[in-house]
Amino acid sequence: LAAGSGAPRSRFAQSWRFPREAAVIAGLYALWQLAGSLSLVGTKGAFVRARWVQRTERDLRLPSERSVQRLILGHPLLAQLCNLYYASVHFAALFALLLWLFVWHRDHYPRVRTQIVLLTLGCLLIQLWPVAPPRLLPGYVDVAARYGQSVYGTFGQPGADQLSAM
Repeated sequence: LAAGSGAPRSRFAQSWRFPREAAVIAGLYALWQLAGSLSLVGTKGAFVRARWVQRTERDLRLPSERSVQRLILGHPLLAQLCNLYYASVHFAALFALLLWLFVWHRDHYPRVRTQIVLLTLGCLLIQLWPVAPPRLLPGYVDVAARYGQSVYGTFGQPGADQLSAM
């Protein structure tokens, strides 16, 4: 029933829900891609900021990328599974979650979608200050490139934005 009218919602109004939501999600993804090409401070300082992240991790005694790499580098199958997850599952899982909520738990969908939108907005703001991922720094291994599974091209070339990973 339409709110307050006592009349059933029209099929036309209901049929536009999914295309509208799909357009919102596609628009957010396009905005994310555009933000990857923008920067308030340029990419030149990305490596300086990456080394700052390394120092901060070390000072706070947080696990580093290098320690995580040590866990998987000796296990090629595990490394390849991690690469596969990164390349295909994390976006697909998010879209699958949204679709599942939209179809089966519509009452929870708006709240979760709004939270994802707000988190994405926060990530977009952070992305305006590019940071090089550790795999581009000396002393690290680009595990995905090692096994031919990288979703990125050569740094600085067109394609997926390598600095967006951070």
